[in-house]
Amino acid sequence: MSSDSLEPRDGSALMSWRDVYVIHDNKYLLQNVCFDLFKNDLIAIVGPNGAGKSTLLRTAAGLIRPEGYATILRRQACGLNGRERSKLISYLPQQRDLAWPMSARDLVRLGIGAFANQSSADAAKIDNSLRELGVLHLADTSVNNLSGGERASISLARALVSSSPILIADEPLNSLDPAAQLLAMEVLAHRAESGRPVIAAFHEISLALRYATKILVVHKGRMLACAPPDIIMESRALSHAFGVEFRFYSTPHGYDATFDHSPAD
Repeated sequence: MSSDSLEPRDGSALMSWRDVYVIHDNKYLLQNVCFDLFKNDLIAIVGPNGAGKSTLLRTAAGLIRPEGYATILRRQACGLNGRERSKLISYLPQQRDLAWPMSARDLVRLGIGAFANQSSADAAKIDNSLRELGVLHLADTSVNNLSGGERASISLARALVSSSPILIADEPLNSLDPAAQLLAMEVLAHRAESGRPVIAAFHEISLALRYATKILVVHKGRMLACAPPDIIMESRALSHAFGVEFRFYSTPHGYDATFDHSPAD
């Protein structure tokens, strides 16, 4: 079954959550989270450290069993086995330890599947994924000899090369320099615009506002808001979540934000 055949034809959500929560050791890790992920969405999950962003993404990826209504293509997410999840979701975790001394190209190749079944078309996809992120020149370099930022780009390329329709990424910009961050966001936005949606956690608020179709703000496991960037900027959700005062601007390149201590501080 191809990934194209998995996509809904009626414009319905590929992923839908209603009043989802996660409990561990009698403690709420997530509460009352609601959102819909449509085929052209790039949903940015933002919030302070420890807010529940990774828990939300791990739950969306089917690695944590939630309570409430959580579906992927109208199927209960927690009911999918590993093979079924891999057809639907490409998942980039926050911790991306690279244990094997392989080339960057071979690492990205793992995003497609078993080496023995790969074609010349797959090889072209691998090189294109590396090229999009500006790291094709590193293709034959051992990942053990790459910088942290270069490894981050290679890991993102591995997630992007998958044919799975949904990409879930936990802090994909971590360790990237400013130019690489912009390039990665452009690649993620283009992927979403082409009908392969993205849900990802970010600390880069300005870039999230500039490129995301929706911002989902979490604080202490609770969803404070989920809306398009212009609505988020009109609310105080970001200031409440981070405990700082945000100021928003419109620039020729899109939205931007600065922040400072709250007046009460």
